[in-house]
Amino acid sequence: MQNAIVETNSVTTLANVAVESNVVALPSVTKTQGMYDRLVRLNTAASAWEDGAYANANAQLYGLFSEARQIHMELTNAQDPDLGAKKQALKDYMNLKGLSNYWDKPLTQRIIRSVFGDRDRRRISTYHTVLRYIVAQNWSPNEVVAGITAAGGVQEISLGHPAGYVSPKNRAAAANAAVSEKALATVQGDKLAQHIDADKHGEKVAAVLTQNADGTFTVNCIVSSNTAVNATLAAYYSKNKAVLSDAAAAKLESDMAASAEDNLAAAKAA
Repeated sequence: MQNAIVETNSVTTLANVAVESNVVALPSVTKTQGMYDRLVRLNTAASAWEDGAYANANAQLYGLFSEARQIHMELTNAQDPDLGAKKQALKDYMNLKGLSNYWDKPLTQRIIRSVFGDRDRRRISTYHTVLRYIVAQNWSPNEVVAGITAAGGVQEISLGHPAGYVSPKNRAAAANAAVSEKALATVQGDKLAQHIDADKHGEKVAAVLTQNADGTFTVNCIVSSNTAVNATLAAYYSKNKAVLSDAAAAKLESDMAASAEDNLAAAKAA
């Protein structure tokens, strides 16, 4: 008789069975029972989330991340006398599930693959990013659900955008609303006239100016480029966001809401 793993009806259990040709014998099963069973349960829970009720989808998903964080903490606890057995359990589980080619990947990726399986690559990549973020924030398992929610959700974390993030496009739009209401100076000259395009009246251009010792500015160049203009406006926003007008702030909030809706729609379509 030998300890072995048997898989029937998509549920894997540990049992004392005679070794047969269709039974995969695994080492260290005595100490790995608990960890292995938890991985099985998490994988089953992940599948249930994929196919289950959408009303509680986020709560269920965040709960899975909470438990994945717990496993990560245990598998990185050098003081745990059973650390080796738990790592072996993870390796055994991945081998049985056909995930052995991920064994050389970072621990966070191995855990995500074990929990969510070999599903859509983009979604798995997103989940891996989220678990890495959770680890970087040093959240305890009990802090994970609230932490993900406060950070704006899985999609925002995966994009590297914490709650309150303002994209360069939205920064430029907010700054544009503010600077369009005032003019510091109006300049003209024969050389500046060479940059006039009759089809672009009212449009903004970017310019490089040199501040002179006598208090004047010299216009060195003019660039007719939306990229250059938006970069300049975004920089203005970053330096002056505390004094932007209420109207600009309102426009920013509107743009951010529209962007969030676009991101949500893209996430659902992915």
